[in-house]
Amino acid sequence: MKRIHSLALGAVIIALPALASAKTLTSALPAPKPAATPQRALPVKLDPVVAQLTRDKARMAYLQGQWAAKLGRLSEALTRLRRAYRLERHPAILFELARHAARSGDRAAALRYHRHYVARFKDPARRLVAAARFGELVEPRPTEAAKTAPALMASASAAKRQ
Repeated sequence: MKRIHSLALGAVIIALPALASAKTLTSALPAPKPAATPQRALPVKLDPVVAQLTRDKARMAYLQGQWAAKLGRLSEALTRLRRAYRLERHPAILFELARHAARSGDRAAALRYHRHYVARFKDPARRLVAAARFGELVEPRPTEAAKTAPALMASASAAKRQ
């Protein structure tokens, strides 16, 4: 046992000068300089739904659907979002389906998707909030009478002046 202790003590004594010289070598190196201009992060707005999706294929289909909608290709967007919903049944995908169906003019599909979206919430308060979001989707469109009323008013006032 004494022999092991003496060997270990000898190894430490031999290693001390090597450790001391290594420390002086690293202290002799110049410290790294800070960057002249701080780098800024790019302002990127991340979609919280993407972070919540667990499957890569669902995430990819969702992002492709959102990009297609931004480019105005609503039928392609609906197809991609339906695929994303088949892969992962997330309620936010149903809301996006309802929103893009309403934008494309298919109000029946928008209502159907929104009803499924509301049904996904078990808490009555959350269900009420989800149901109230349908107003965001379907903006009232002006009727034909409302569209033609300004033209009729202009022609009537022109007729009165003559």
